[in-house]
Amino acid sequence: MAKKVYEMTDDEKQLYKELKQEVAKANQRIRKLNKLGIDEPFAVKQLHDYLGSSYINAITESGYISLKSGYNLQQLLGIKRATEDFLDDVSTFTKIKHLKQEYEEKTGKELSTEQVDTFYKLQSADWMYDYIPKSEFWDSYAPLTEKYDTDDWIEQLIARNVDLADEDLRNSLEALYIYVKE
Repeated sequence: MAKKVYEMTDDEKQLYKELKQEVAKANQRIRKLNKLGIDEPFAVKQLHDYLGSSYINAITESGYISLKSGYNLQQLLGIKRATEDFLDDVSTFTKIKHLKQEYEEKTGKELSTEQVDTFYKLQSADWMYDYIPKSEFWDSYAPLTEKYDTDDWIEQLIARNVDLADEDLRNSLEALYIYVKE
């Protein structure tokens, strides 16, 4: 028996056509940002988190946006929103340069691009508060960065909430440690 092929509606076809250019532009920016040598730099992380969800699944193994003709209207709208947000966010070298200057003024130190990336991701991510309440984190766990090294500090957090033992969260926890320590 032949497999039924999903036929796009006129609205979906129109949106798909419009998205092709935006996705190409976003993929070009991703390509340039990847040259920084940072894993999922700046706005790329949020883009991957959103488009990599099981519902949309629009990220290729190499980290670029995949636009397939089989997406339904809701998926296409999700890709459009995420792509537009990415293009408006810190996804150009000019924006990164301005952000670096801003953070250096705030900290009074010269920062590497990796440190600026860490600060950017932490500023835009309240993800930790899904695991540990904000006040408890800042009152109880942030001060422990003075007492513990990175691995021991992370073990303290995992002891509080076992869900933080996820290997994918380890890099985020290490970045959080650096952010809190500085």
